[in-house]
Amino acid sequence: MKVQWAVEDGYSGKSRPQFVEIDDSEFEGCETQEEVMDVINCAIQSDFEDKITFRFVRVVEEGKAFAEAVVTVARRAFEGM
Repeated sequence: MKVQWAVEDGYSGKSRPQFVEIDDSEFEGCETQEEVMDVINCAIQSDFEDKITFRFVRVVEEGKAFAEAVVTVARRAFEGM
């Protein structure tokens, strides 16, 4: 079975369709439509994790947690010298 899915991220640029192939053997033992949808959802989730990645761009607002993280990293770097 070939399934088409798309990421709905709420941003402009439209969803780009993705496709995943699911071997018929994956559906063996499925007795309900819910079980079939579970197999499909698992295949889509796995395909998503394999294909979709993120990239850090920048910090847009520095808060207390960010400052503490920077200090921690700096201390570790200094201690390693």
